[in-house]
Amino acid sequence: MKEDGGPAFPVKEYMDAKPGDITWGMHHGMTLRQWYAGTALMALIRDQDPLRVQNGKELYTTVAFELADAMIAEGSKE
Repeated sequence: MKEDGGPAFPVKEYMDAKPGDITWGMHHGMTLRQWYAGTALMALIRDQDPLRVQNGKELYTTVAFELADAMIAEGSKE
């Protein structure tokens, strides 16, 4: 499984939860990888023809997630 970067917008009480706590097991929302991919996708399709985007959606989404993975890998070097 690819590194997902953890929650994109963590909430402290969820992050500190332990088994038995009321917040344990609650959904943390999107991952940082998903957030990065979404923002990359917006930049990739911003000025594109909608039909071109529809016909190439697999390519655009693949590139968006590749960019997200690269951002996570670069961020883990710090």
